[in-house]
This record gives sequence, C-alpha cells and structure tokens, in this order.
Amino acid sequence: MKRLAVAVTMLVLSGCTQPGRIAQPTPSVSPQPSATQAIPAPAIDDISFIDTARGWLVRHDCTGDCSSDVLATTDGGRHWRRNGTIAFNATAQHNVMFTDEANGYAWDPELAVTPDGGRTWAANVPFDGKRRADRVVSVEAVGPSIWALGVTTCPQPGTKTCAARIFTSKNNGPWTSMVPPGGIVGPQAQLLRASSARAWVLSWGDVKTPRDKALLLTNDGGHSWKALENPCAGTAYSAAERVAAPGKQLLWLFCAKKEGAGPQKKLLFTSSDAGLHWHLPLIVPALGVLGYDAVIDDQLAFLSLPGGGVWRTTDGSHAWRTVLRKDDDSQWGSIEFVDVRHGWVVHGNTLYATSDGGRRWRGTLVPR
Repeated sequence: MKRLAVAVTMLVLSGCTQPGRIAQPTPSVSPQPSATQAIPAPAIDDISFIDTARGWLVRHDCTGDCSSDVLATTDGGRHWRRNGTIAFNATAQHNVMFTDEANGYAWDPELAVTPDGGRTWAANVPFDGKRRADRVVSVEAVGPSIWALGVTTCPQPGTKTCAARIFTSKNNGPWTSMVPPGGIVGPQAQLLRASSARAWVLSWGDVKTPRDKALLLTNDGGHSWKALENPCAGTAYSAAERVAAPGKQLLWLFCAKKEGAGPQKKLLFTSSDAGLHWHLPLIVPALGVLGYDAVIDDQLAFLSLPGGGVWRTTDGSHAWRTVLRKDDDSQWGSIEFVDVRHGWVVHGNTLYATSDGGRRWRGTLVPR
C-alpha cells in the first residue's frame, strides 16, 4: 500500500527521463568534492515493511564513494542495523520490496534479489529464454508470485507502444513471461496487482498527446487484457498519474497538471468496479507535486507530496488535512502502511512512524 514513486516513484521506461529518479552510469573513479562543493547527505530511497515490526530501507549515500546500503529493523523502525549493500548501480536510487523475512527485491534500472533478508544481493535480469528486460520499472508481489514489468525501448516518433513484457517468477525461481499487454504507451508506467488474477498497467506519455494514455486490466492472471477508459486522458491533468487499489474492486486514480511556478493542481478519480466506470473527480491537496500514496481503504488514505508535506483523508478524499510539515518539505518520500494504524513515511534520512492511523508521528534519524 504505497508508492512512485508514486511512483511517483514515477516509474519510467528505458531510455526516458524519470522525474526525481535519474539513473546515471557508475563512474570508474568517484570524484572527490572540492572545498566549496556541497556534499549530498544520505537519503532514504525507499522502504518496505512486512508487518508492524519488521522492515527494510535502501539508502543512497554519496558522501564518499556512492553506495546503496540496505538497513533492517525488527522493532517498527525505532532501531536500524546495516544489513548489506547493493554493489551494482551504485549511483541509482532504488525501489525496494520484501515479500517475507528472507526474499526481497530492489529495482530500476536492474533487478536485484536477496534470499537472506538483505544481507547479500545479486542481479537477476528477467529472462524467459528468448527475451530479457533491459530495464525493470515496476515489481508487484501477491504471495510468492512476483511480476516484473520489463521494457526494452521507449516509443519512437510515430509509434504507440513500448516493447514490454510482464515477467513472472516465484520467490526468485526461473522467469517466464506473458504476452505483452497492448497499448503500453510510455514513457512512464506503473504495474499494480490486487490479487493473483487481477492487475492493472497504467502508462502515460506527453501531456500534449492525451491519446497516449492507457489503463489496462486483466482478470485472468495476465493471459488477456482489456483497455479501460482513462479519465485523466485528454485533460490538463495528465502530466503525472498514479493508481492505487485498496481492494479488488476499488480503484483510485490520481492525476496532476504539469509542474509550474505555482502549486501543482491535482485530481482524484475513483471507481468501485475495477475501473470500468468512474465517479466524478475529487480535489486533492495542491501543495507540492504528486509523489507517493498509501490508500488503505475506501475512506482512509495518505499522500506524501514532495514540497507539500504529508496529508491524510478519513472520508474518501472529500477533505484532506496535513499531518506532517517541515521547513524543507522537498524531502518527503516513500510512504507505506501495513494496516489502518501502522505506517511510515520518509523525509530525507529520517523515518517517521505512526501507530494510531496518522494522528501522531515519531521521527527516527537513521544512523550512518
């Protein structure tokens, strides 16, 4: 119940720019900062909790040589220990997801897997014997079943689809792949699963080309896909999009205008039948940019908005109230809840936790 990245963690297909998460080639020699050059502080890239106590985070640290450190907690984030390091793609900012206390995944651009709770990591490029994913942009798990949205190229002028496949695996086992869902337009995409059978793929292109928006649904585990109406398409609110599914039938689709000098206006469309029909749009906070979400059920949801703080609704988005603000609101990041009471949100190198549904929060500075 999080993300793009959000998302945000917005997720970006191969060869295209990802706002806020730009993968750069690893330098052969790490340059040393000059006396006047600011040294970037360590920052948490992403978090993943499997219950109220056990969780992991990936932190990007370029104060010396760039590294992606994995830290773990067994007490809900009060204390953290360094568990391991993702040695490759050191300059990339990673998404992370654990399915149990042993098996974890980190991705974008490459996929890394761990079988031992994050102590060791190895590259695991999705490959079905014929095709390989040049870049993994989204990973979703339902039980032991892992789906990875892998792409090879972005649309060229005059084309409508990316070369994309959904690769599947069970707990780091061999990969197979599904027939590509038609209509993945890019250059940004998000994969979302509500069950072993039901999943969506949301993709969107340039704000000036609203026809290049797509929302696809499968009800049979990816064997067939249906194109759904995307209510953000053809409007000014199509520069950024995110989709969340707090239930098998309920779907929330966030969309936002292009960033400008002022607040980024946003809308929320909801569906009670998996996206076949949509209700009239609702207003969401304009402060900050569309970033990360945690939609718990049809009433309770949170937004972590870089530049705008953390917001909560308890009435299905009819009203939003801010629950966390900082002098530097630009560092708000990933947010995740494991139930209606217990959740966490990132701000730079600090992790805030709540155990009462977002009414009160405590902050823990993650040690170096």
